[in-house]
Amino acid sequence: MTAGGRAALLAGPAAALASFSGCAVEQDAGRNAVCAAVEHAVPSDTLQDLVTYADEVAVIDVVDQKIIEHDEPNDGLEPTRYRDVTATVVDVVWKAPQNRAVPQSFTFTTGGWKDGPAPVCDQPGLELGRRYLVGMVEYRKGEWAPMTGPFLLEVSDRGTLDGVVQDGPLAPYHGRTRADVGAALADVAPHPAVAPFMGEPGGVRDDRAQGG
Repeated sequence: MTAGGRAALLAGPAAALASFSGCAVEQDAGRNAVCAAVEHAVPSDTLQDLVTYADEVAVIDVVDQKIIEHDEPNDGLEPTRYRDVTATVVDVVWKAPQNRAVPQSFTFTTGGWKDGPAPVCDQPGLELGRRYLVGMVEYRKGEWAPMTGPFLLEVSDRGTLDGVVQDGPLAPYHGRTRADVGAALADVAPHPAVAPFMGEPGGVRDDRAQGG
């Protein structure tokens, strides 16, 4: 996925048409999984999008993963492989003013990783044993996942932000610290149209602002 767009959560292996990075997937005779369309859950182009839809920006450790397969009956294709990834929050860099409770440990489903098959829709991999800076979004009630797209940085052993996973508004913070990111976000206000709905899960705020 390019820097622009939206981020979304995969509801589970049976819902194999979406991923938490926002790509819809369809089966194709030539490949196991093809990025057929993009249906993103929340806008993810700017720092303002980040502070509008995330409830905090945190450093997370990826502590566990489970490989799962989804096989469409009688389609003649190999099963699509996903991961259930478990992560824990180790540091909070920025907290939204509404101060909604964010879990310290959470599990989400993704099709992207480096040490396996080709990522579904070029999702960025959140690799086991590594540390990342992410925006935490509740896409639906009780379902939390990182806001990826342009908002995913790898954190080095020294604590600096040394890995720009995807180009975007956080790319200038390569080589800088998490405190620099927190200071920048403190000066950014959410989208005015969405501000009245900040007490609701991030994944529904955009729809509510548009009358949904």
